[in-house]
Amino acid sequence: MKGMKKLFALLAVLTMALTLTPMVAPVAAADEYIVTITPEEATVYEGQTVEFKVTVERADGFAVDPSGITYSWRSTATRVATVPASAFSSTVLVTAVGEGSANIEALVKIGEFEKIVAATIKVQAKPTEPKPGMATIEAEQVATGSNVVTATVSFEDYLDEVEDAYLVGARITIPKSANLGGATLTLTATIGSNGYPPASATIPADGTPIIILLGNTTSLNAATGTEGIWTIKITDGGNPAKIPNDFTMKFEVVSGKAADFSTTTDKLVALASKDDVKIKAHTFTLEPSDQILPLQVGDPEKTATIVVKFDGDPVSSATILSAALSNPAIATATVNSSPVPVTSPVPIEAPIVVEVKANAAGSSRLTIGLQYIDQFGLSYTATANIDIVVSQPSVPVTLYNAQGSWVTTNKLTYKVTYDVVGGIGMQDQVVQLIAGNKVVGYAQLGQPVYATFADLYNEMGGKDGYLTLKHVGGTSSVTVPITFLSLDDSTFKSSYVSGEPVGEVTGTINNVAGTDLSGNINLALVAVWTDPDGRVKSDTVYTFTATRLADDHTTATFSIPANEFRFDVPAGSVYLVSKNIADDMVNGKVYGVSVAKYAYKTITITQGTLVANPNTVNAPATKEIYLYDQFGYPLANTQVKVQYGYKDANGNVIPAGIATTDANGKVSLTFPQPYAFGTYTATISTVKSGAYVDGVVALTVSYAGGFVLGDIDYFSATSAIVPVTVGLSSSGAPVKRLWVTVEDPNEVLYPDGFYAKNSEFLSMPLAPASGFDLTVEYANADACGVEVSDYYWKTATPVKTVNLTGLALQGGSFKVTVKAELTDGTFVTDTATYIVKNYRVESITPASTTYGTATTVKIVVKDWYGSYADDLTVKLVGPDNTTYTFIKSDFGTYTYTIPASAKPGIYRVEIGNKDYTKDYTGPNYEGVYFVVAPVADLKVTAPATVNAMSKFDVAVTDKDGNPINGTWYIVDPYDDTANVSKGSVVSGQFTVNTANFSSYTGLPLPLGEYTLVVTSADKAHRAKVTFNVIAPATITPTVVTNGLKSSFVVQMTATGMSASMLKLRETSRTVLQVVNDKFNPEKVTTISVTYSNLDVSGQTATITVTAHKMRACSNAVVRLLYGNFIIPTTVAVEHPQLSFVNTATLYAGDVVPVQVKLVDALGNPVKGAVIKLSELGYFEKTATTNAEGIADFGNVTLSVAGNMVAELVFGPDQQRVIDYRLIGQTDNTNYKIVAQILPARPAQDLKVTVTPTIVDAGKDALLTLTLVGADDKPVETGKAVVVTIGPSTYNGLVGANGVVTLTVKSESLTGTVVTGVVKVEGYNAATFTLAVNPKPAAGTVIELAPGMDVYTVNGETKFWDATPYIKNGRTLVPIRHLAEAIGFKADWDFDDPANKMVFIFKADQDPEKDKEHPFILLIIGQPTAMVNGNLVALDVAPEILNGRTMVPLRFVVETLGYKVEWLGNTIRLMK
Repeated sequence: MKGMKKLFALLAVLTMALTLTPMVAPVAAADEYIVTITPEEATVYEGQTVEFKVTVERADGFAVDPSGITYSWRSTATRVATVPASAFSSTVLVTAVGEGSANIEALVKIGEFEKIVAATIKVQAKPTEPKPGMATIEAEQVATGSNVVTATVSFEDYLDEVEDAYLVGARITIPKSANLGGATLTLTATIGSNGYPPASATIPADGTPIIILLGNTTSLNAATGTEGIWTIKITDGGNPAKIPNDFTMKFEVVSGKAADFSTTTDKLVALASKDDVKIKAHTFTLEPSDQILPLQVGDPEKTATIVVKFDGDPVSSATILSAALSNPAIATATVNSSPVPVTSPVPIEAPIVVEVKANAAGSSRLTIGLQYIDQFGLSYTATANIDIVVSQPSVPVTLYNAQGSWVTTNKLTYKVTYDVVGGIGMQDQVVQLIAGNKVVGYAQLGQPVYATFADLYNEMGGKDGYLTLKHVGGTSSVTVPITFLSLDDSTFKSSYVSGEPVGEVTGTINNVAGTDLSGNINLALVAVWTDPDGRVKSDTVYTFTATRLADDHTTATFSIPANEFRFDVPAGSVYLVSKNIADDMVNGKVYGVSVAKYAYKTITITQGTLVANPNTVNAPATKEIYLYDQFGYPLANTQVKVQYGYKDANGNVIPAGIATTDANGKVSLTFPQPYAFGTYTATISTVKSGAYVDGVVALTVSYAGGFVLGDIDYFSATSAIVPVTVGLSSSGAPVKRLWVTVEDPNEVLYPDGFYAKNSEFLSMPLAPASGFDLTVEYANADACGVEVSDYYWKTATPVKTVNLTGLALQGGSFKVTVKAELTDGTFVTDTATYIVKNYRVESITPASTTYGTATTVKIVVKDWYGSYADDLTVKLVGPDNTTYTFIKSDFGTYTYTIPASAKPGIYRVEIGNKDYTKDYTGPNYEGVYFVVAPVADLKVTAPATVNAMSKFDVAVTDKDGNPINGTWYIVDPYDDTANVSKGSVVSGQFTVNTANFSSYTGLPLPLGEYTLVVTSADKAHRAKVTFNVIAPATITPTVVTNGLKSSFVVQMTATGMSASMLKLRETSRTVLQVVNDKFNPEKVTTISVTYSNLDVSGQTATITVTAHKMRACSNAVVRLLYGNFIIPTTVAVEHPQLSFVNTATLYAGDVVPVQVKLVDALGNPVKGAVIKLSELGYFEKTATTNAEGIADFGNVTLSVAGNMVAELVFGPDQQRVIDYRLIGQTDNTNYKIVAQILPARPAQDLKVTVTPTIVDAGKDALLTLTLVGADDKPVETGKAVVVTIGPSTYNGLVGANGVVTLTVKSESLTGTVVTGVVKVEGYNAATFTLAVNPKPAAGTVIELAPGMDVYTVNGETKFWDATPYIKNGRTLVPIRHLAEAIGFKADWDFDDPANKMVFIFKADQDPEKDKEHPFILLIIGQPTAMVNGNLVALDVAPEILNGRTMVPLRFVVETLGYKVEWLGNTIRLMK
């Protein structure tokens, strides 16, 4: 038996070694990475380089974050190939240094993941003999039909080791099908800078390759790294050879020894090969080569033309070789006046003109043969056919719905389709297509007609137009539009508004066939619209030219400058067409067809919006109203329609009126008195039949019963910046309050105004001249400020007339709305639009220049209506009265080049005789102006960063390094027109002292960037530099506690700074609030610092404050200054925190210990504070907090339900601490917390947790119950508990932590589930359930648990000699005890230390004969087993632990016929 086991074991070990080794190789986890390298192998010569690349992918398909990958490269043989030392990316350039092979390895790391991938590089010594690939070649025929082929030949840069004996030449193969046998082939070549004399050979007729040696000593190594041009010419008798047909030749660069070039044995090596050099022959064609000529008996002679072309170009002469008719009885014909038939050559002048006379109905074919001789005397022939169709005259046929289009698959063909009325039984009838006076196509009646692009283009001169489709022999014909051009792209928009100026537009025009254009293309934009009577109107909007490109005759382009024209047409459509089509257009049609059929592009024109000045009317009135379109152009000489929108004084509907504007867009309209007071909407719209633009505008018509805005008053002969006055009157009660609103989108008025108490700017471009005071009403925006709720003008002496005054800066319109409160208590409103009739400068571009620089300035001027103003005198006047008069242009544009000599300063704008610039206070100007700024060429030397409250020196020189005199100033960060410090520059030097910085606002200055401006004494040179003022500091902590003395530390971190410069910015801060009077908001304190102390040591200051925060505002913080600069970091003021230490639920009648804890805003305990504890009407106690911040009140009796309140009465300094959140809500503003006292404690729910939850039938069970209340607190120790399970009841007491332990008898555990009921005094009853495992069936039952030293066999307890455990999710047990428990034996063979074997088998089992019982072989450490000679993989390998052999439980017992069950932590084995 032992020998049998030995043999069996040896076979098993051998089988595992041969078969199973791959099974134990590690398998990549799903979340690992796939790493590849390319190329996997490369072969190169010494000195060459090759790039390798690593690619990383996730195995699960997700993207890889490249930032998490590191790479490192190495060569395994640096004598063969080297890797750069700096190779740390996914690619590496490897250099081949010596012959041999090396691995190029890349180490890839991603976190804990690492992988090495490798590629092979094979390095060969530089070749000493020729090899394929040592050269490259590119070759092509010079032109169609040409006998010349040129090639560019390049040699590799590693040929210097090739033996000198190897020479260079060419091998050229011209196929037999080329029909060039006997012609001469001549090769001329250069290699690098060396040229070689031509070498010739005769072309073999059988396609044998031609071999030509370049010179006699042209060694291959001499060609190393060179490039040259090789030329092949094919000649015949010294003249260029005729290429009979297309063919493909082969061109090779070859190398060999001299003898190899003279032998027939092919020893030559092809260094490079071009197999597909395509050779094209000349073409000789007749166009059309086939055509149909329809006739009717009795028709006069008809003519057909055939164009003769060589290589696509018409020729002027040729020779007719033959001409014959297939059926001479049907028709007679002549060819260029020669009667048909023609049987001998006849020279003619091209094109071919054929005249045909019909004799009888039927058909005949005319075949013409033609010859052409080129300049070298080479002959070419071609044939053309004309099918002659002769019909009898027929009954009437009507053609209609004809339309044509270019065939998309062949742009050289035009297809015409049509519908037919009549023609039944006349399918043999013919229709013909006529271009000009020539028939260009025909077809049987009802079939499409096709015509060639060439015929159509030639007959119509390349111009768009129409074709005529005609029934041959009938009278019916129809017009067919045709266009030859296509708009390939343009920047025209698809839609414009009526009157809109067109911006810059570009576009490209081509022939539909992509052939050459005849020249420049004249184009037009035409508009089509429908008038109110339904009649179609049209007009040409704009004409322009597309210019044919010099280097591409197939394309023409156009470019239209911006604002060159505008679409001044009513709403409708605009079409881009050829100009000749526009010239022939009448009421939107051309030759009876809609112009849309000829359009390259269609543009939609939509109705615009008109603008009216004024746009408000006080009825009744006759008013002059100026109308212009939304783009600012006057609506000149245009019919308009006004619809009033209200009834007259008699209640009658007012009919619409028609009027016509004058040249300035002015129209006078009468507005009758409305039927009732109010505001109405009238409209003015254009009448399409007489309008150049299409639009509508609304007017506001007011009838205010005597309260009206009057006219405007202004004038100045010299300045456009003038005071304006607007009158206001009330015919009823006097005015006591006024609200004035101005809408001024054109910025006509000076934006005057007033700053309210909250710094809000109140706009007042117009204000009462006198007698009225501004009144402002405020409301609280929030707890931290106010906002303006209303503002108006109020007078103590009511008046009936008021003048509103302001300042006009330029021309234009603005709208005024006035609401007034009259003394009789009524409110009235009026609105009017006013025009200041001065010009306005729309823009000055650029707005400034630099002294010494010539600058072209463009000024755009509009009139007061917003239209461009031309033909004005526009000037710039300098500080020394130097005047520059601008040059006029279109669209209100005026230009002038300001010379470099213009002095620095402000240049005023004059238009006409009026000044549009005004100097008010020194450097402050109003209106518009141009600036010549000093040259920014001074050199300033100053530090980039300075400490606050320190000095620094500045040096200034001109551009050549010479010190200057001048002035300097530092810009105020709150107002860039002011400064915080200034002074003089003397001999290029000055000193800046930041301690002297001061803003006119009176505010402390911020740290950060400041601008230093230095100007030379002559004000012609300037420099601006910036520097940073710093006072870096760290503040720890950045929080103090409200009302409690708190400290924080400030550390100045810059060298040279002292903490002694620190101070509090203020001891209190306020905000505005409306308290009692909405007209006068009051200052309310948000924070007050009642105590402060600074303890300074060098750069460190410990600051102690008592800060009382009074409102929840952002400014209620502690702020610091460093000298006169603001430290940006602030210290917040946060609340102290009170809390009850005991958080248990409180009930009336309880006696509980009460402690209250006080911590500051940082959570630190506060000692010495006084806390009051009270329950209203029952008790009130005080206690002082100890070092832990706890105020201890001892045991407190809670008498009744209600609230227990703890309050912070005094801080440690015995000062009251106010919770500002309670201000205004209650008189008691102490910090407080509240604990709720509930009524008498109710019974609460009980929660039961039972262990275990599964028990076995027929066995007693030990249960552990854990009892907690609804508040998740354990049931009190010692309480009585009653547990009922089935028929049994158990009484006991609750133990510590709510635990109850009891033993349940087996007779109570019946069925599959049992329910237990638990009752505890003071709690509601609760239940729990147990699952009951049925008794196992008869047989062996083994129960064990991992980590337990005992197990049972059919209920009998036994002990393991080694404790079972779990590894990799599998349970391992000692084999000897397990085998005995299940009726098997275990044996060992550890003779071979490398293959320690374990056998499991039935006693006296012969594994060769007894196949009924399993025979198991396990090898220690191997995850594979053998069962009756078959290999089985294991999840975990057997192992030896503490001298005991441990095997996987499930595998062994299931192999031996046992069933495995898990019951909680218990494993049950059954058979």
